[in-house]
Amino acid sequence: MLKKMKKGYYVKGHFVAEGSERDLELKRERKAESQIDPDKPTRTEMKAASDALQKLGIELMGLRDDLLAALDLPEALPKAIEEHNRITHREGKRRLVQFIGKLMRKLDDAQLAAIHAALRAQARGAPRLDK
Repeated sequence: MLKKMKKGYYVKGHFVAEGSERDLELKRERKAESQIDPDKPTRTEMKAASDALQKLGIELMGLRDDLLAALDLPEALPKAIEEHNRITHREGKRRLVQFIGKLMRKLDDAQLAAIHAALRAQARGAPRLDK
């Protein structure tokens, strides 16, 4: 006759059955250890912030040239935006959007605030700066 196996795992050479008191204790310990540095963002929070910057980068692609030139951005970012507008291949555009998101993560808060202000100015229909 086959013996029914319990579900579980081994910790330091000892079997811990799933749902047992020891299992619950180990889960509580792991959860407490993960909260050692509450200031450190979780992986989910970092991904959400990265996605938000990527979306901001997509909005930045639609910014008028005069407003884009007025921003104090690293040289690579406007070049990447220009390259995105030139490329027609769907996968190439997707990868370039990810690259723009990566470049956006290097910007400081003042630069991000300036981008938001420029996007709001364009939405309000601000006059062209190059006249």
